[in-house]
Amino acid sequence: MSSRDALLASFVMGEAMFRLPIGGRGILRGQLEQILLMGQRRNVEMQVMLLDRKENAGIAGPFTLIETKEGRRIAYAEVQNVSRLQTERDRVRAL
Repeated sequence: MSSRDALLASFVMGEAMFRLPIGGRGILRGQLEQILLMGQRRNVEMQVMLLDRKENAGIAGPFTLIETKEGRRIAYAEVQNVSRLQTERDRVRAL
C-alpha cells in the first residue's frame, strides 16, 4: 500500500492534552514530538479543540467515527472500562 492509498486519519484533540505534563515534562515533550511527526503524514489531519470552547461533541469523553468503503458510518466510544459501538444513524449523527 502506498502512502497515496493510506486511509485518512482525522483527529480532534483537546488543548488540555498539550498543557498537562502527566508523567513529567520529558514525557509530554516526547508525546508532542510524536504528534508533530504523525501530523506531517499526508493522510493525517489534526485539529485542536480550544479550552474556551463552550460545547463540543467530546465533552462526555473520546469517541471514534468510522466510515466504511460503502459509506456506512459507525461510532465507537470507550471510556473508563465501558465500550460501546453505535450503529444507529441518529446516534452516530449526534456525535
